[in-house]
Amino acid sequence: MPPKYKERIRLRSEPPWFTCSLAGKLIYPSSGEVIDIASRKIIATLEDEKGRHVETEKLLQIDFANGRPVRAGDQFCFGQVR
Repeated sequence: MPPKYKERIRLRSEPPWFTCSLAGKLIYPSSGEVIDIASRKIIATLEDEKGRHVETEKLLQIDFANGRPVRAGDQFCFGQVR
């Protein structure tokens, strides 16, 4: 303690929050990038059908098995089974 700085990842804008994938391998800052946690690299940016940048405020991950939803992620990085 205190926490130590490791490295900086340059994002589109200052994100007020982050969410993560159900598997815990990806982080989605609200600015719209997709970051691989292990490598700390941006691997994609989120865009709409017209190529415009989008943010992750409405991000929802749902895992399907045999055509049925089995898990859904939330903004707190907790997967749920219903």
